[in-house]
Amino acid sequence: MAARVPQVRPEPSTALILAGDPVLSHTWTELALLANYIRGTGASLIPGCFPESVVSAGGTEVFTFRTKTRDSAIQRIWIITLSATTSGASAIIRAPASSGTPSGSRGVGIDPDAPNDIVYVEDLASKATSEVSFNIDIQAAGQTVTVDRIECYEQTRPILTLDNVDWGVDLVTLRPRAPIYDAANRTPAGVMDAYENADARRVGGLQWAVRTGEATTISTSTFTASGVHFALEMPLIGRKVFDGDTTQTWNWSVYAEVDSGATGEVEVVNGATSNLDTITVTSTSGYAWVTAGTFVSDAEDLSLTDGIRGGTWGNGTSINFRARRATATSGSVRIASISVWDASGT
Repeated sequence: MAARVPQVRPEPSTALILAGDPVLSHTWTELALLANYIRGTGASLIPGCFPESVVSAGGTEVFTFRTKTRDSAIQRIWIITLSATTSGASAIIRAPASSGTPSGSRGVGIDPDAPNDIVYVEDLASKATSEVSFNIDIQAAGQTVTVDRIECYEQTRPILTLDNVDWGVDLVTLRPRAPIYDAANRTPAGVMDAYENADARRVGGLQWAVRTGEATTISTSTFTASGVHFALEMPLIGRKVFDGDTTQTWNWSVYAEVDSGATGEVEVVNGATSNLDTITVTSTSGYAWVTAGTFVSDAEDLSLTDGIRGGTWGNGTSINFRARRATATSGSVRIASISVWDASGT
């Protein structure tokens, strides 16, 4: 049997849930629908990355990201925005890079006001909850193309199975006088089980990547206030998970390499360029992900329409990055990707 995932987020009425009183059956049904919605709705992996990377005619370039995926996803939807300056341009998309099924050749027009969006569906081999690197390659099958934007999200599922992987909740057995059995999936105990195993993390807080040939190169041996990675600070607001929460913890990593004989350091800084966390780049034999670090930002303020705690973007709601050559008298550190994701397990 299967459990239905609502298309629109249900809003259970809590007015009749009173301490010491039984919860009405229709309230349990509403809560079961909401549990299925939370379990089945996909998460954003790449909210929107704008690499503006050039893929030369006949060439193939890889864009690499990292996050901790949600445990019910079975498909990823990639949306790639491309543009070209020469007629006859086309592109082929493949995810995972090098091993996925190639898309058909898709034409890319030369109208700068109408770039082409290509949708690519990646079927996942299995469900996973571990921290993972995921990537896509883009081949310029005709003329040179520019990768304007990359977005990726987990496909929302229409149904969940009644097992201890999907944690779908059967709605029929929540009705009055229905047989009560199989508590792992059904009955009020099954509803609470589904919530206990829900994963509503903001999987992709911030994702940025370019092809390695366009990686940011840093040769300076000191951090400087002006040597930040992005021209503008990146907005980032965490989830409010529990009552009283004012902050949220994030994981972050970089896809980078450093010249032989040297090591590099990358800092995540707040809006005032004060250090929040530092991670070390040691790979001298090619690009590799650095062991993830953690930092804290503001959690959303649910009493405000825009969720910005304090009402304005500032030190707790925006971040940037900067890097340096930490050891040796020469050499450079090169960064091709930066990923930030919700560190919470629920």
